[in-house]
Amino acid sequence: MVEFEKVQGLVQNIASDEERFAGFIRLRARSDEGLDYTQLLTVFDQWDGVAEIHTYDGWKKRKRFVRRGEHGIPYADENSPFRSKVSYAFDISQTDGVPLPKRIITQEQVSELYDDLCDLCEAYTGEQITFSKEDIAHRLGVAKKIEKEKGNERTVAVHESNVTRKRDA
Repeated sequence: MVEFEKVQGLVQNIASDEERFAGFIRLRARSDEGLDYTQLLTVFDQWDGVAEIHTYDGWKKRKRFVRRGEHGIPYADENSPFRSKVSYAFDISQTDGVPLPKRIITQEQVSELYDDLCDLCEAYTGEQITFSKEDIAHRLGVAKKIEKEKGNERTVAVHESNVTRKRDA
């Protein structure tokens, strides 16, 4: 289990910076659903510019393959079948294969992940987030809904702009 103080420090790091907070929400929305917030926080802290992570098998399921010689990003995994209890995730930049479809982050995802991360921040730091959902959605490029009528169905697409994230070294 990752130490409380370590997680608290990682959470404070994200809670104090709107850009990092938005970057973490982007990572959560695009990454392996099997990884919990603590594991994602650990990976996010270790790899500057991480965009989308999955386990080795997770990439195989997406018909992408980790390039030979790439080193995984370690995270604590209590469910690991190995004695070390350390597993590894790989960023999309470490893979080749079938291009992934464009991942659109919806307003609903931003809202849900924002609420989850705010709860996590409050639980670990006792403080509330000072930036709004709207600020985070704007930073992520989630803006206009474009509605198209198709028969009796109504599809709603949310366009995401290419927002790059910079972190201090």
